[in-house]
Amino acid sequence: MVVGAGFTLLRLTGQVDDEGRELVLAGLRVLTDVYGSHREFEVMRRDLESFA
Repeated sequence: MVVGAGFTLLRLTGQVDDEGRELVLAGLRVLTDVYGSHREFEVMRRDLESFA
């Protein structure tokens, strides 16, 4: 839910604060730990980090 909410926020506002970015990155790490490495997770991580 955190990952979805973070990307929804980015889509609606075009920005995310540092704390929110870190929460979404943590969510992506959990997804990677549970489901393994997937190209989609890597793309989401790169996209999120580009909104610095």
